Amino acid sequence: MTNHPITLLTEKEAAEIINTSVSFLAKNRCYSRGDDLIPYLSLSKRCIRYQLKDLLAWIESKKVTSSQEESDYGF
Repeated sequence: MTNHPITLLTEKEAAEIINTSVSFLAKNRCYSRGDDLIPYLSLSKRCIRYQLKDLLAWIESKKVTSSQEESDYGF
């Protein structure tokens, strides 16, 4: 069997990495869909974990360029 090290982050660790609160992550899991949902692992009902690569990809997907901003707001 090949070893595939995967670092799983707690909600608190994930919140610190993306500079937000644990409450935000909980609300994101409950109410977000599609591209707004931050991927997570549910190991049990009370054991939620995040992968660093997923957090970084989600942050990157939220990046806005000035040309996108202008078209979004009709400027």
